[in-house]
Amino acid sequence: MERRRVELGRVQETLLIPLRARAAETRRRRPLTRDPRSVEVADALDRDLTRVGGRLRLLGPVFRGVVLDEWVREFLEEHPSGTVVEIGVGLNTRYERLDNGAVTWVEIDLPDVIALRRELFAEHDRRRMVAGSATEPDWAAAVAAAPARTSSSPRPCSSTSPRTAPAPPSTSSATGSPAPSS
Repeated sequence: MERRRVELGRVQETLLIPLRARAAETRRRRPLTRDPRSVEVADALDRDLTRVGGRLRLLGPVFRGVVLDEWVREFLEEHPSGTVVEIGVGLNTRYERLDNGAVTWVEIDLPDVIALRRELFAEHDRRRMVAGSATEPDWAAAVAAAPARTSSSPRPCSSTSPRTAPAPPSTSSATGSPAPSS
């Protein structure tokens, strides 16, 4: 993979922290989680990621990712043809980790982040990348336009990156997060 120059705004630069966290964790002898695609993406960037966060600072994104992955797995067990909406996706590789071959995935982030994602990840009929701000309502139309995979459209799941807060659990919201099971 050709090394890609990264030119992002100051806020968007924060996407490098969870990317480095997942890649560094994967490289450990006994990692909490494995994410080989994060290693590939980190290696593809023309950027020294060792300057991003220290060991303790990187644990938070790893733990958060493990929890969100579990929530999305649970959602997909109930709704295999559902829609997952990731707002503030950054360089997250959750789709690569959890794609079940039937889910529709919509990834939303600021235009410069989506431009970089399109260089690193493939878009297709079940995976759409949307350039926009979570604070503007335009992205909701892209979610509504996502292809319905079943006759009864299941409730989408929203996972978040470090720049956005998790959506509250909901049974009727078009972008609600599934609550963890007890």
